[in-house]
Amino acid sequence: LMKRLVKSLPLAFDNEMYYSRADKLKQQLAEKQGEILQAISSQAQANNISVTVTAQGEYQMVAMNGEQPHTEESFQALSEQEQNHFEQVINALEAELRGMIRQFTEFEEAFSDKLQKLDEEVAQEVVSHVLKPLKIQYGKISEAKHYLTALQKDILENLDIFLEDNEEQLALAYASLDKKMPRRYQINVLVAQDEHAFPIVVEESPTYHNLFGYIENATFKGTVFTDYSLIRPGSLHRANGGVLLMDAVKVLERPYVWDGLKRALRARELNLNSLEREVTLSGVVSLEPEAIPLDVKIILFGDYQTYQLLQHYDPEFGELFRVTADFEDDMPRTEQSEEQYAKFIASIIQDNNMLHCDRKAIAR
Repeated sequence: LMKRLVKSLPLAFDNEMYYSRADKLKQQLAEKQGEILQAISSQAQANNISVTVTAQGEYQMVAMNGEQPHTEESFQALSEQEQNHFEQVINALEAELRGMIRQFTEFEEAFSDKLQKLDEEVAQEVVSHVLKPLKIQYGKISEAKHYLTALQKDILENLDIFLEDNEEQLALAYASLDKKMPRRYQINVLVAQDEHAFPIVVEESPTYHNLFGYIENATFKGTVFTDYSLIRPGSLHRANGGVLLMDAVKVLERPYVWDGLKRALRARELNLNSLEREVTLSGVVSLEPEAIPLDVKIILFGDYQTYQLLQHYDPEFGELFRVTADFEDDMPRTEQSEEQYAKFIASIIQDNNMLHCDRKAIAR
């Protein structure tokens, strides 16, 4: 979709029909400005005053002595009445000229609005044509229909991304692995799972970022920026809808992880906030992604002492972690237990497609 728009939109603005309509608007602007300027020029000429434009684009009025401008000597040679007349006329014309310049500004603003409307009409035709099959295909899905409508509106509001002439701005807009697609319209898939899959995730290093995700920053020619394509998922995202297993001691050792985990379980939603903002170490403005509904089972494994400490010192622990599975540290060695242990080893080997052990290995 975006690759088609990247090609189609510039072509829609690079043809004779568009140039003709744009030139017509420019001609209308020039005619309006010319009419006003001609009126002032005629009035100045009737009073023997010349209106010229300087190299800086400013208007300048000069008293004329026939076909030539008055020099300082010739102007001083005039009577006081003639000098005053020239000064009064020039002052009046300059005041009128200032009003004319304000009118020019209004005309130019109106021209810009009309040109922008023309651009939107041209782009609307292209975008509507490209999106029409998708709207028909996904018309019964309200979320998809709403997204396509919002996408169309956003493209029309950000046409400069597709028509950008400035090389640096264009490079920034397309600064991504896929150079043919603007960053603004890339899709950032955080987690991809099969519809019927039940995710089971083991987090060996439950740091704040590894667990809750984070937002990266990118640098382009000295400019630091971020956007939604730099959002990175955490273990809770990958385990959402399934089970997440972690070592309780490691969770407690990592700063801010335990409080963040309890907050997510209580709210049953996953907020992706930077750790720097959590500890107020940075005042940098960043993204605030929408909270994600959280449906995950957390399994913490650890020793009995850790369990007792949490049970005793954290009143929320028993409320959030209600099921306890206590395993013995040792078991009686009988023929039955040895057989079960051997079967357990065999099941691990089979599940992981490993080579089976011989009798001596099991006996040891």
